[in-house]
Amino acid sequence: MIGSDEQQEESPVIYYFIEDGSHDIFCSSLTKMIQVIAECYETGAYYITEEVVQQRLFLGEDEVKVAQVLSKYNPELLDTTLKELQQVEKELSYRKLVSITYRLMWYKDSRTVEPLIDLLQVSESDKKSVDDIFQIQALAACILGRINHTRAVEPLIDVLDSQFRVTRWNAAESLGNLRDSKAVEPLIKALQDSDESTQNKAAFSLLKLNAVDALIEVLKSDMPDVRLKTVRTLGLIKSYLKESCSQDVVNQVIEAISTLNEDPLRSIREAVQNSLNELRL
Repeated sequence: MIGSDEQQEESPVIYYFIEDGSHDIFCSSLTKMIQVIAECYETGAYYITEEVVQQRLFLGEDEVKVAQVLSKYNPELLDTTLKELQQVEKELSYRKLVSITYRLMWYKDSRTVEPLIDLLQVSESDKKSVDDIFQIQALAACILGRINHTRAVEPLIDVLDSQFRVTRWNAAESLGNLRDSKAVEPLIKALQDSDESTQNKAAFSLLKLNAVDALIEVLKSDMPDVRLKTVRTLGLIKSYLKESCSQDVVNQVIEAISTLNEDPLRSIREAVQNSLNELRL
């Protein structure tokens, strides 16, 4: 949508998200939006996926290429975003961080990483309410996973122990997006988290990291919940990794999971059979 009926060429293009009613500035003008879209198609940043559902084709995007094109045509908007992020740091304002979230994700500028890490590490001593701290930390953890900069790996690992469960599960998911092997052991530990959503995010991130050997070792855990989660996760490896998952790896996983066929817990034995069925399809 265009911000103003008058002088539309100079008005920012506002992107509205139907899911939650939020919005953000996509491009600084209609002309620049047209240029962005054209170059995204020309460079392959936008492409038609091979997936066909009900005779419909879908548009895919290379997020890194899209970010480069957006930055090229909207340098002034990026500068504005950096200034707004500085203001967020100063005021510790969750609302202001929300207002620039999508721009931070779209532009993926490395200059935003350190300020976001500072927000990730904000503490109660900063004279903000617990709710404010939780919301800021959780959102910063989410954004860092989309900017795709390895500088964020260690800080995200650190907050896997956060007292706030949403921060923990956002950190677990973001570590999978960053695809750094340093995250494997911390994510294995996160499979023991008291929060099921964090366990699930950690499990899927381990799949993204292709941490098959590490997951197989976890099958030996003394904790039934961890064994159960790991069996289910390994059962998804073929469908999740698709072409990058060789038959040798599938056979390795089948052999490992089969060792729990006689597990004392019925739920685990059932999970083993379900996973084996998935892997043998």
